[in-house]
Amino acid sequence: MLQTLLPALLLAPEASRVRISGGTHNSMAPPTDFLQLAWLPQLRRMGAKVELQLVRHGFVPAGGGEIEAFIQPSTLTPLHLLERGALLSKRACALIVGIAPNVAERELSQVAKRLEMAQDELQCVALDQDRGPGNVLLLEYAFEHVTEMFSAFGQAALRAEQVADGAINQAAAWLNSEAAVAEHLADQLLLPMALAGGGSFTTPRMTEHLQSNIAVIERFLPMTIDCQEEGANRIRLECKRSTP
Repeated sequence: MLQTLLPALLLAPEASRVRISGGTHNSMAPPTDFLQLAWLPQLRRMGAKVELQLVRHGFVPAGGGEIEAFIQPSTLTPLHLLERGALLSKRACALIVGIAPNVAERELSQVAKRLEMAQDELQCVALDQDRGPGNVLLLEYAFEHVTEMFSAFGQAALRAEQVADGAINQAAAWLNSEAAVAEHLADQLLLPMALAGGGSFTTPRMTEHLQSNIAVIERFLPMTIDCQEEGANRIRLECKRSTP
């Protein structure tokens, strides 16, 4: 919902304040943490004046979460995000509400084993009982030019280690590539870049969702998005105005 409203509100004549309630953490949308730490910093680099606050967590199916966004009218400028830069920090956070703490402990243990994270890079957060039940594992990698976040949600039919593997596999695939942004951030940077009149980034591969985004943008905006392979695990997408 926020990503749908934001392009229009950036062009509004006055500042906006938006409160959205529902599921802030569910498997069918980027969690609020991703928007705050991975997506919005890149939009701010493009000139967007946006602040986002997580007021209250909301897990599926209970919902009840809430976010609040403050948007100033802004003009977007092109962003070129081709390299990650140096690694600054990494961390894993397991959020739980209304479930046994050992679930989070097992998820974090799997992260420590497979991604070689130290104890001080692992965090367990237990939320209030009225916000769940729910569980999500968040993996954050902060590099010089980009921060990426990967998530996996607990399910009754999955062991804690399997949940952790879902996020770990995403992170490992990106870390083992030479690309600046991972699959989901790539999807969500395309439209802002098109509205900015241009930009470019590298990502590991062309996904069906990314291909669909390109087709829709080129259908409705006077933009062309070119894709070029730069190796076995890196492609470069460049967004530019169409030639008349």
